[in-house]
Amino acid sequence: DWRVHVRRLVIESVGYLRTLGRAVGQGWSRFFFTPADPTPLGLIRVIIGTLAFWNLLVYGLDLQAFLGATGWAEARLTRQIVHDQNPMIWSFWFWVPDPLLRPVWIGCLVVLALFTLGMFSRVTVVLAWVIVTSTLRRATILGYGYDQIASTLILYLAVAGASGQALSVDRFLSRWMQFRDELRSRRPKGDWSPSSGVPRPSISANIALRLIQLHLVLIYGMAGIAKLQGQGWWAGFAV
Repeated sequence: DWRVHVRRLVIESVGYLRTLGRAVGQGWSRFFFTPADPTPLGLIRVIIGTLAFWNLLVYGLDLQAFLGATGWAEARLTRQIVHDQNPMIWSFWFWVPDPLLRPVWIGCLVVLALFTLGMFSRVTVVLAWVIVTSTLRRATILGYGYDQIASTLILYLAVAGASGQALSVDRFLSRWMQFRDELRSRRPKGDWSPSSGVPRPSISANIALRLIQLHLVLIYGMAGIAKLQGQGWWAGFAV
């Protein structure tokens, strides 16, 4: 009977979609929510923090020219241009008067140094992102690929809040207090041995790593598409 075949087709189709949906959900959970070693994030923090510190340090060679109201990129004109592109774009440098450029610059360097060392990581990572992003939007004529990548990486570190879980002063202080408490509690028994110093895998670390990986895939994918659209590549000159 044709109705039996139709019914079987519907039942098997629904069963397949249910199995597919369950598999996709399980794969999604494994991909994003499996605890991961935070050590790579700590290394990323140290590298990108060092580069961000150095980049801002170079601006200090001539703050008036780089960030001053009447510098190479005049503050009023730059603010107007970026707001015309997107009214939501912001930068705290637009509101820093010239006499305060040096103190604010020093404060930003201190924040970036703390971020690189992994001190007060959950706070300094957010402040570091604000500093890097604001500097990029203020000194637009000096921006290049590094600035966008640095801002993106620090954003994902800030979203996950896991950058201080390894290779950081925060981690060192946490371990030191843990050792102290363990020693005090076990000393009367006379059988104390320190716990493992390996950072504990965390879901937040995995989320940050996955976001960074996906964004890098997107960057290379879009770059590849852009290359394929260039006549120089098809003609063989670009190689």
